[in-house]
Amino acid sequence: MKIKIKPWYIEIHTTRLFTFLKKLLIKKNPHFDPNGAAYYPFLFLRASDANPLTEEQEIHKDALINHEKIHLIQQLEMLIVFYWIMRLWYSVYYIAVKKFPSAYYEQPSEQEAYAHMYEPEYLKKRKLYSVFKYAWKKDTPVRKRIVTKNDNVTVVNNELVKGIPTFKVTFE
Repeated sequence: MKIKIKPWYIEIHTTRLFTFLKKLLIKKNPHFDPNGAAYYPFLFLRASDANPLTEEQEIHKDALINHEKIHLIQQLEMLIVFYWIMRLWYSVYYIAVKKFPSAYYEQPSEQEAYAHMYEPEYLKKRKLYSVFKYAWKKDTPVRKRIVTKNDNVTVVNNELVKGIPTFKVTFE
């Protein structure tokens, strides 16, 4: 485990949390394999075995950190407790209406984070409460995108880039 203290959050590199989450969530979605989590003031990242990282892995790592920082900002904006109420509300709604992958990817907080994770300057230009514009949007980038780990591709600025392991999104 490696811990880095940043100005407004604490970055923790670990594998234990993600092993636990995978075991917990594997029954609902065998393809759901998280690499990061944000619980203010903590930003958890899966520890990497590769040392040093390739250029593609660095791009993905930076994007993942940016994705989780977006969640930290969202939590602060909503005084933490309202953020988790919103997450719970959307989870219950989408699990009742749709299946598990949609319950995660269709949440406004995930929509904003996935839409802007490859934009390093996004947090500087982001408007207050931007997450709410994704609550009513029907056609967002994550809803359009279907990418699998087996394809070994990811999306950077709406272009597919080979060689970067990425997430699986499936909607039925």
